[in-house]
Amino acid sequence: MFKQTDLTYLEKQITELKTEIERVNYNYVMNSMHSHLTGYNYDPEEDELQIKRGIKLLYNSICIYFEVIGLTDYLKNFKDIFKDKINNSKELLISEKLFPHEDAEFELVILDEFASFLYPFQFFGYKEEKEKDFKRLISILENTFFIVEKTDTIITNETSIYTPVKWVLELYFPSIRKAKGGFNQKFKIYKPDIQIPELGTSIEYKYVRKGSNVDEYIDQIKIDATNYISEKTGERFVAVICLQDKISGTKESILHSWESKNFPTNWTPIILFQ
Repeated sequence: MFKQTDLTYLEKQITELKTEIERVNYNYVMNSMHSHLTGYNYDPEEDELQIKRGIKLLYNSICIYFEVIGLTDYLKNFKDIFKDKINNSKELLISEKLFPHEDAEFELVILDEFASFLYPFQFFGYKEEKEKDFKRLISILENTFFIVEKTDTIITNETSIYTPVKWVLELYFPSIRKAKGGFNQKFKIYKPDIQIPELGTSIEYKYVRKGSNVDEYIDQIKIDATNYISEKTGERFVAVICLQDKISGTKESILHSWESKNFPTNWTPIILFQ
């Protein structure tokens, strides 16, 4: 007998499996298309195996989910459509541009077909998926200095910090590569350090050097917050404040200063110490 905790685990497994398959497929497609231009000797076999295995695991998880919640006819319809496809290795790897716009990425057709069966459920809804992706983004940004260290990056300014982080984020949010927009004002276009169109999120980095006044940097971000006016509803902004040392203040005192500036509610601060 399945418990609610088991059902919650299944829902989590389905969403995470789909995300991981999409990530591997993005690398697979990009490497297959462009590795000859970079001279990189890419062997697609490992990615292909990972994609096919992931899709079969996802198929089984979805079948179990429909069975557990008692959707017998829905499950039968799902199996009738995919029982042959799931054993066809070539069909599992078919990617197409599923949207007509110029910047559309190649996506796995079978994942899109799976999704059509999952969209009626709350755990798979667009809003819930977007919120999970935003939490994943925050987790990656909180590991900024870890990424900098592992990529042997020498810190010289904000750009040197966010460049390797941007590279990592591109693996999860491919739309970063084609983000071109800014925020128009009368005399200037304000462009954030990183933009993630698919999340409707922009990221601004500040590097506070030893002995500097953190409050002045927060004031700079407040100016950005005033200038970053988007016509899109639900736009989010993240300010990553990276401090060279802990002498400049504690996380609590810096957050207190942030709150005293009355930032818009769609701004999220992240405080990191080198």
